[in-house]
Amino acid sequence: MALPAFPFLPVREHHFLSEARAGREREKLGMATVSCRTLEWLYSLLLLATVLISWGYVIYATRIAAKWQLKEMYPTQAQNI
Repeated sequence: MALPAFPFLPVREHHFLSEARAGREREKLGMATVSCRTLEWLYSLLLLATVLISWGYVIYATRIAAKWQLKEMYPTQAQNI
């Protein structure tokens, strides 16, 4: 018998569904099977979207901070910025 990875969790020998049962469960829920390649593509898109949103936030925050600095240093000239 294998030792549990975490002592507070019980060891379960057969915790994965059989392929046939998993297929039946997917059919009941109306879920389609997704290939590993498709999942990797979706994860890549999700990562790309996260990176683009975070960089957009950084660029926007930098622009706002620069505007505040210009208003402090040159209050009359920075009115139209």
